[in-house]
Amino acid sequence: MEAKSVTFSVLQSRLISQITLRINNGEFSERALARMLSISQPQMHNVRKGVRKLSVCLSDRILAKFGISILDLLEPGEVVESLDLRSPNWREREMRKPARQEDGSRAPWRSQVG
Repeated sequence: MEAKSVTFSVLQSRLISQITLRINNGEFSERALARMLSISQPQMHNVRKGVRKLSVCLSDRILAKFGISILDLLEPGEVVESLDLRSPNWREREMRKPARQEDGSRAPWRSQVG
């Protein structure tokens, strides 16, 4: 099975869909959402309609405001597929990363996984 790549733009569109669903359900208005996020109502409208691009900063504010995790935007199979895309020896590479010493500096690289 070929894994589909989940891009940032896909996650953005899913986030906008969740926000639009909440607006349509009457949870809050577009104007109230804009106020919560400290942006103008026309800017929020244009983001929802795709006229303006949803910035990373605004995405972060939306996620934080509503307690949504990036993982909530992924479909169940996508989480497993993204984990499977790691190279088979990723754990070995992680083990070789130097540990932090008490003074905050990195310890020298270990030559072998031990």
